[in-house]
Amino acid sequence: MRVITHSDFDGLVCGILLTQIFRPEYILITEPNQLRDGKIKLTKEDIVADLPIPSTEVFMAFDHHSSVSKEKIEGEWFILDPKAPSCARVIYDTYKKEYPAIKIWEDLVKYCDKIDSGNISMAEYMDKNPYNKVSLTLSSFDRDLDKFYIQYLIKKALELKSFEKLSQTDWVEGRYKYRQYSIKKWKEVVGKYVKSENGILIVDIRNAEEFIPKGDSWELNRVYLDCKVIINITQNREKEALVSMYENMFNKKNNAHLGDIAARYGGGGHKGAAGFSLKPDIADETIKEVIKEIRGINKDGQ
Repeated sequence: MRVITHSDFDGLVCGILLTQIFRPEYILITEPNQLRDGKIKLTKEDIVADLPIPSTEVFMAFDHHSSVSKEKIEGEWFILDPKAPSCARVIYDTYKKEYPAIKIWEDLVKYCDKIDSGNISMAEYMDKNPYNKVSLTLSSFDRDLDKFYIQYLIKKALELKSFEKLSQTDWVEGRYKYRQYSIKKWKEVVGKYVKSENGILIVDIRNAEEFIPKGDSWELNRVYLDCKVIINITQNREKEALVSMYENMFNKKNNAHLGDIAARYGGGGHKGAAGFSLKPDIADETIKEVIKEIRGINKDGQ
């Protein structure tokens, strides 16, 4: 049996819960496009969480993304709650009575709800609590190492039975210090690639002339409080544009459903956070269309 989960904070918490409940032989950390593009061969022994709906039946699958709520799913192997603030919440509420031992993670799930739904205050964002600390360490420029690291976090959390103790381990401490340094350097260079107009902040580093350290989209929320939506654009090795969209969690004036917009371009997500990828030849025009649509919904610059 495998647990297959997303490489973000919600995916991490899903992995902790599912590993404690099902005790799988292997934990696979991956990205949504890997499942969407059929690059991972699934079996009926797999448990999938916080990722696109599997094209074939698996042992169990859990999701909460509203962009998939309209799809037709037959069978009891798929549990979807588009009203849940996180996929971890779906799993926790499903199994907390049958497996009461997972209640030690109740506070972790509550904070995961806040992070994944963007329902977090400025004070909570600035607080150096264990949840924020670990969340900040999950991504770097080495995706393979990130996946191994998240596997480590899942196993270590279950061993320590404490997220606070997990946040104090040497690997977490080291990555946290590096991310703080990386964000500091990112602030020094990212400004020239930021464009703010009519309620949308666009950060396009596809053609950056210098190395751009790994940044922090939440910091953009704090600095550009007038912006309703932030659009980050990077590219992969195939020169595809990777588009991530977030509503400003400290502004709360966005009316556009970003998940529905992303779904039309092969992506998905929530109302307040979503993403999709685009082939190089259509990227620029498609991004312009998306920006125009968001502005139209929010009645900005009309």
